[in-house]
Amino acid sequence: MFINIFISTIFYILILALIYKFKPSMMFDLDGNIKRFDINNSVITLDIIAPILALFCYYITLIIIN
Repeated sequence: MFINIFISTIFYILILALIYKFKPSMMFDLDGNIKRFDINNSVITLDIIAPILALFCYYITLIIIN
């Protein structure tokens, strides 16, 4: 159980680091700041992607390990 959480946490941090490095325009503005949720401008923000990504990383880790 601990190894699943450890691997998924490392995987999650690695993906978040890549997102911060490449700063996709749908999540960051031109100055490099994180966009905030706005129904008219940006629906896909880091605030929404991060929890979904965490669940996805844990689910993938469960599939690979088991």
